Order: sequence, then C-alpha cells, then structure tokens
Amino acid sequence: MQISTQPRKRLLFAALFLALLIPLFFAFALRAQLPLLGFEGGSPLIDWVHQNTTGSGFLRKVTGDATFYSLVLLAKDSRLGALLFFQSIACASIALVLLWLTLYCKRSYLAPFTVAYTILSALIFLATMGDYAINSQAEEYCVLMLWGSYLREGRGLGSVLVYLAVAGCYFISLARNRKAA
Repeated sequence: MQISTQPRKRLLFAALFLALLIPLFFAFALRAQLPLLGFEGGSPLIDWVHQNTTGSGFLRKVTGDATFYSLVLLAKDSRLGALLFFQSIACASIALVLLWLTLYCKRSYLAPFTVAYTILSALIFLATMGDYAINSQAEEYCVLMLWGSYLREGRGLGSVLVYLAVAGCYFISLARNRKAA
C-alpha cells in the first residue's frame, strides 16, 4: 500500500513554518529580557558599540564597558546569555537541515527559503560571535555582527525587512512546490 506524498508535504511545510517562527520567538523573548537588565533603548552589543566608537566609526580605547558587558551576558539571574546562545544554535541547526533537504534530498523547491534562512542564521550567528569577541575584550566587530544584533532582537526596519524577505521566500517555495506537484 502506497502512502500519499501530500500529507508528507503538508507536514514538511508546517515544519518550515515553525522554523520561521523560531527566530521571531527568540527575538520577542530577548526583547522581554532587555528591560529587566536596564537596556530599554537597545541591546547590550548595540549600546556597547555606540558608546565605544567615535563619530567616524573607530573604536575608542576603553576596557570598563567590556567588563560590564561580560557581567550582563554571564549573569546567573538573567536568561539573556542563554537565549542568545540557544537562538544561534537553533537557527544554525535549522539552516543545516534545510541545506540537507535541498541538496541531498533534492527538494529544489526549497531553494529560495533555504538561501534566505541560511543568510538569516548566518547574521544571527555573527551577532553571537560579536558578543563573544567583545566579551573577551577583543574589541573587534564588523557591520554584519551589528546588523545581526539588530536582527536577532527584532529592532529597526532592517530586521523587519529581513524577516519579511524570509517569509516571502517561504511562500515562494510553497508556490513552487504546488506548481511542481
């Protein structure tokens, strides 16, 4: 007896929709934690970069704020450090599963969603790398780390546009699946 592929495709796209909601869930959870730590205006990484750069973008020589940032990330009473780490791991693992489905299982209709989700995951991972770099007082960051920080916390128009682009690529993949069926 042959099982229909239609329920499997529905289950696959339900899982993909859930994958789309995971970064948003973490973004809202992070935004809920930031006011508890006194970061109403921005995130620790964004505030640290803005406070420690000159108007031309060069990093100032300071060490005190980096230790304060370490305390924020490693504080036992806040869940911020764990949320940042788990968001990065969850998005990266979902991106790897999507890459496996697209390349190895030859689900070519998933290509738009896979590319968009991999870019989103890479930006979130770069933001986490920026956290660890500043936390270890390496005082190095790049624009992609900063944009990833805006993205993972759902701040600003750029993060909304990236989430909309990923959602749009999800619906393009869904339309390509129906066209192929």
